[in-house]
Amino acid sequence: MISVIIPVVRERKAGRTVQAVQRASKIEVPVEIIAMKDNDGIGCPRMVSKLVAEAKHPWICFLGDDTIPQPDFLYEACVAADTLPDTVGVVGLNDQTNRFACTHFLAHRGMLEALDGEFFHSGYTHCFCDDELRERALRLGRFAMAWRSVVYHDHPVLDGGELGEYERLYRGEVFEKDKALFMERRAKGWRS
Repeated sequence: MISVIIPVVRERKAGRTVQAVQRASKIEVPVEIIAMKDNDGIGCPRMVSKLVAEAKHPWICFLGDDTIPQPDFLYEACVAADTLPDTVGVVGLNDQTNRFACTHFLAHRGMLEALDGEFFHSGYTHCFCDDELRERALRLGRFAMAWRSVVYHDHPVLDGGELGEYERLYRGEVFEKDKALFMERRAKGWRS
């Protein structure tokens, strides 16, 4: 059973994401979609915490409102999840760049205890929380990469488009603050 959570900043794009998830359900398990307007306009991690609290299922799929999951993405993510110890951990979804540094995940609630009760540390504004999740799960031996679980990311940084609002929210001081927090937490072994 999977809960797909989508923080909504860009409503037009979010509708496309929801439709793609609905079409993608090739697996025979219940899938709930929780898409909620993010009034902060950030997308994580505070909004992710709200959506995780709303989710009913043990597996939670993190998507952005600017993603287009491909038809077999949930099936392929579940195949990768089956390789995790006790099938509890974090699965990285391929953002079409075939990079190990992914930004979208399928994660089991059982990881929350090992992650201090939150998938994304609440000290981040937006950037680097996905890097921390991946690194912490790797260190715990609870990370699998689902290379065939493709989620196209219609993101201005990836497609060479105008940054505009993204630039205003996620670059400069905010980006540097998040980067510094990431480096500090990594140096301390992810302890606050």
